[in-house]
Amino acid sequence: SPPLFLSSLLPQLAASHYEQEVEDNLVSLQAERKQLEMLDAEIAARERELRMKEEDLELRDFEHEKMRRSLHEAHRAEQEESSARVSERTGDELDESSGNSSEWLVGMAKAARELEEERGNEEEEE
Repeated sequence: SPPLFLSSLLPQLAASHYEQEVEDNLVSLQAERKQLEMLDAEIAARERELRMKEEDLELRDFEHEKMRRSLHEAHRAEQEESSARVSERTGDELDESSGNSSEWLVGMAKAARELEEERGNEEEEE
């Protein structure tokens, strides 16, 4: 059996070793916790950044859609206006032709040609 002074020290040494192990584990857990908190903060920052980018893209999409609709409306209005002009011309020429169908067809062809020339001139101006 070990000498008396050693046997009285063994429980103290075992307890001290156990306390040191618990303390080391606690320090290790605290370090891991800090690391996880940093990762959480980084994830939150990235999520905010992504949300901002997503909102920016949605705003751009909205602006593009507004522009597209505006251009579409302008184009439609332009087409209606030129159709009205053709209708006026063909209506006048129809009155002048007094029912003569060949004159009416000639008038329609002439009006269509003039309309095409106008469109060609407008496209050249742009």
